Amino acid sequence: MAIEITKKALNRVYYITVEGRLDAETTGALDEAVDEAMDQGFFRIVLNLEGVPYISSRGLKTLIRVRKATRRFNRGDLRLVNPQAKIKEVLEFTGLLPLFPIYDDAVEAVGSF
Repeated sequence: MAIEITKKALNRVYYITVEGRLDAETTGALDEAVDEAMDQGFFRIVLNLEGVPYISSRGLKTLIRVRKATRRFNRGDLRLVNPQAKIKEVLEFTGLLPLFPIYDDAVEAVGSF
């Protein structure tokens, strides 16, 4: 299954929207989008997961990697917007939910920085 990633550089934040499954075949595209943002100097990243119905362990690994990279040297952070209930359940089950600030509204997530 294909993944669609939309990227938008805002004043202080890099906003990424993901549509499709985050699994071993598709997380590479998200890795590239995040690396591109950080290469441009953006370490405050908002990731809209509203269109993600499934996340594998590889997808979780990517989220953890992005969080670590953005927070290194206190440069930024990662915010999640609108993850579906199944994604929240996976984050909670794996104990990762407290690591990721989750927002219901993209404007609120962007404004949190």
